[in-house]
Amino acid sequence: MSGLPTTSAAADEAESRSKLSSRGPTTTKRKRKMVAPANPMMWHKVAAVSGVAALGLGTYGAHMFHPKNPAYKEVWQTASLYHLVHTAALVGAPMTKKPNVFGGLLTAGIVLFSGT
Repeated sequence: MSGLPTTSAAADEAESRSKLSSRGPTTTKRKRKMVAPANPMMWHKVAAVSGVAALGLGTYGAHMFHPKNPAYKEVWQTASLYHLVHTAALVGAPMTKKPNVFGGLLTAGIVLFSGT
């Protein structure tokens, strides 16, 4: 500094500014709080509920569903089969590298493809 006497606090502040400017921009990075991942074993519970629903809907389709158009019966059977297969795969979700992604995609598949 140009011949002016500096106090130790001012010198420390000037030194910290020079260190910051040599590192790059002076913006501070904020740490993002990550959402805690769900327990991978939760997918077993989801698979259990999905399995009960698959069996119940399959039973309904086999014994009580009598549509006017017989093609609807075949669509119902296909949807029930897909639901049951996705549920069986959902049991293995906790054993994958990314169980939440795997389980989420399978659950979305059940809802989108078997539910429509």
